[in-house]
Amino acid sequence: MSTKMKRFTIGVDDATAARLDRLKQVKYYNKSQCKMIQDLIIAGLDATNDGMSLKEDCTATRAQP
Repeated sequence: MSTKMKRFTIGVDDATAARLDRLKQVKYYNKSQCKMIQDLIIAGLDATNDGMSLKEDCTATRAQP
């Protein structure tokens, strides 16, 4: 991972904050919260991009009802 990182801020509801706190206690007890959030973002991106070719745009699309 690059040593030069971008910073940004997100907001989460109380239920999500509680889930993140629990994950930090259980799995990331010896790592920083930043590392935990980085891992979660990467896992989410990997899951979102499964089945997408590298040439496809990765912007979200919503199916029309």
